[in-house]
Amino acid sequence: MALKVYVNTDGYVVNTANAVHATIVKDSAGDLWCIYNEIMPFPDNERYIYCRKSTDGGRTWGTAELVVNEPAYAQPILGLGAAIDSSDIIHVVYVNYLGSPTYDKQLYYLYRDPSTGWSVKENVLGVDDTIGLLFPRIAVDSSDDVHCVFHRGSGPNKRVSYVKRTSGVWGIQVELARKGDREATHKEQDICVDSNDYLHVVYRGTGAEPRLHYMLYNGSWQAEETLAGTGSNEQSTPNVMVDSGDVVHVVWAGEGYAATYPNYYQICHIAGNTGAWGPVEVLTDASQPQGWYGLAAGINDLDEIDICFGGKPWSIPNPTWTTGNHIKYSGGAWGDVTVLSDYNIGTVFDMLWAATPAQCSLPTGFIALILGSIPPTVTTEAMTDVKAPTATGNGTVTDLGDVDPTQHGHCWSTSPNPTIADDKTELGPKTATGAFTSSLTELTAGTLYYCRAYATSTAGTAYGSEETFTTLSKFKGNPNVDQRIYQHVERMD
Repeated sequence: MALKVYVNTDGYVVNTANAVHATIVKDSAGDLWCIYNEIMPFPDNERYIYCRKSTDGGRTWGTAELVVNEPAYAQPILGLGAAIDSSDIIHVVYVNYLGSPTYDKQLYYLYRDPSTGWSVKENVLGVDDTIGLLFPRIAVDSSDDVHCVFHRGSGPNKRVSYVKRTSGVWGIQVELARKGDREATHKEQDICVDSNDYLHVVYRGTGAEPRLHYMLYNGSWQAEETLAGTGSNEQSTPNVMVDSGDVVHVVWAGEGYAATYPNYYQICHIAGNTGAWGPVEVLTDASQPQGWYGLAAGINDLDEIDICFGGKPWSIPNPTWTTGNHIKYSGGAWGDVTVLSDYNIGTVFDMLWAATPAQCSLPTGFIALILGSIPPTVTTEAMTDVKAPTATGNGTVTDLGDVDPTQHGHCWSTSPNPTIADDKTELGPKTATGAFTSSLTELTAGTLYYCRAYATSTAGTAYGSEETFTTLSKFKGNPNVDQRIYQHVERMD
């Protein structure tokens, strides 16, 4: 599996290992920074957090920069958040789980200064915690203060907590609300800052009534508001953002609202401000849960909202796959679901959006992080044995990707850039790299064709470069000789 960044609908590989968490920020020069963690294989077993930089909008990524590594006895990192300030300092928080024998958890913070590199990690709370820390999220205000929300506690003591870092010092933890006694299984809180430096926090409650809740900080914390939830239907994975008018938008996976499949998580949206919220909008009504493998939402400078989420049955070749999908709000209306990563399984990690400060903004489009597979690599060689009804296509699979191709061959058309939707050969699975040939049949004489080699796996279909060829005319033998004979007979007449 590979971590990919999707710049609009085009996917580019960030790293080829199995990322457990990932997030992305954008600096004042327009460069992207992807922060992610990996679990190294046995016998190492250490947990590393890395950072990679892209100077071309996410198409290529530089060498991995080590942020921190946790020892081999540590368990998986339980959440990762990042933000960037007006001085291009990248702020990162994460929860480290030590496991046996203490089962302690620590909420750590560190930062990257453009001049000095990565700092040493700090224990945000100053103590180890045995009762549960999960899924920290951070935002930076116009004064470059860092605001962090996180899950803390277990059983009936589960709660959403908040802490602020000012002038390099972390303040006292504030308990915002109790969540209840159900086990938490998803990222459950999010935070953003508006143009007034007001804080907007959303979180999922648990217990007998798992509602979606919101709290505002406008100089002091205001009373909790319930945005969504009916009966025992669960509301999960909330994302919060503000548009250019400081209207708050919340996107989440919710049960109980869809007309046809209310018992499944569906993608939902609500907008408004404290005390004045609009209706819940249901953006999907599918026969399978949506957002189960992650959900991320963002808003750009045009106030267009992009939502990426893991769900099915949206795949074209196989509806049972969980794919990385996209919905867009533009021009006052929501569009249809489109598939970004048509392979199984598409875990959505994060999305870059127009957060404070302004240099993080996107003028158009979206950038999202999705975990998926690496497709195969194939080349197309020159055509051979070109005749009137047939020709031979030549190609090479140079890399299988991280899953073997299930089909390969050549596709051709009388129009440029042929795909497997056009005429094609099907040579079957490919379990090793190497050359292959295809017999193209039923070609029209005297016609220009475009041909590409292809290889298909669960990561998608890869194509080689395009080759062109023209089939022979219907003259028998050597067409040049036949043409001269025809011209001679015509002159004798």
